[in-house]
Amino acid sequence: MNLPLSPMTWAEKRAVCDCRWEKSAFWSFTLWLTCVRPDSKIVFLCKGGKFLMTEQDDRQTLVDRIASALGETAPGPLKTIARVVKVVGAAKALALLEETRRIEATGGMLTDDGRRRRTPGGVFFKLVKNQTTSRERGKIFGPPPGRIKVPKPAEVVQLARSILIHPKGEAMTVKITLIGHPGRIVEKDAVVITAMQSSHPPSLPRGLPQPPATSTNYVVFIARKQWQRVKDSLVDHPDDRLIIEGYPVFDSRLGPQGAITVYARYVTTQQLQQARRRSEK
Repeated sequence: MNLPLSPMTWAEKRAVCDCRWEKSAFWSFTLWLTCVRPDSKIVFLCKGGKFLMTEQDDRQTLVDRIASALGETAPGPLKTIARVVKVVGAAKALALLEETRRIEATGGMLTDDGRRRRTPGGVFFKLVKNQTTSRERGKIFGPPPGRIKVPKPAEVVQLARSILIHPKGEAMTVKITLIGHPGRIVEKDAVVITAMQSSHPPSLPRGLPQPPATSTNYVVFIARKQWQRVKDSLVDHPDDRLIIEGYPVFDSRLGPQGAITVYARYVTTQQLQQARRRSEK
């Protein structure tokens, strides 16, 4: 039975099927009556004495119907609409759509800052946010910024290991920057070797897992010519910091746990950078 979305009278409703009626108040000022016939796929929605009858198709058909009415075609909104139908159910999703149509017909809804009118999809999603519980909103739109779920360390390790067994992408450009104080300096022919260690991770974007608490060792190879440009500044200014940009490679030959080797391409210090900026003014 293919029934269009149209107003129905009580007599027309009774003539179609023998239904049981369930009364539910979804919102403070809107009372809806939902009629569900167990042996059919028909749903009736009642508002203000008028019955809106629609065939209760499968979930994807309903999602497509709502998306078409809202003019939404992008993958993101389509997925959100699908989650709305899944979380709140077909009856409430259709009720939200009807309320969206009513708002659009009476002038629409402005954005929170009042600068522009919301799109029909924007009105629909705003109604969903206003008329659902926090748990439902989390399932539909994701957790709020303050409650982002961070995977546990064991989960991170397991996921990382599983990724490594699959084909890997290619990093076209790789660079690492080290800023700090060098350790012991060893000069051998045309190369200068030093070591640095990091043990205090910086503040990371919300949602990222916490790095391991272990320290990371870096063995740095610097061309002697580059070293000559910075060593005097490090000697004259004990609080100066070495800045190294280079190519990192993990070398398992360096100790039981290995180390990250950095082949310096650019070397300077903070004092030298500041002096250069002053001279350029």
